[in-house]
Amino acid sequence: MNQWTNASKTHHSSQFGGTNSMRDMPRYVRLIESGRFDAKSMITGKYPLEKTMEAYREVIDRTTFMAMIMVS
Repeated sequence: MNQWTNASKTHHSSQFGGTNSMRDMPRYVRLIESGRFDAKSMITGKYPLEKTMEAYREVIDRTTFMAMIMVS
């Protein structure tokens, strides 16, 4: 705790891991399209739209890492 109070350090919270969607999303799309990043491997659960709340609950409970809501 002393490091934070005595060394003038500041904690800045962030959402989405600090991702800037306007800057980073085109970069991610290029990586996926070129085959350099496998986004599908990150999906640990697929849920139909009717089970959206269940998907959110599992992510909150950390029983799944990345939930995909499928809209068809």
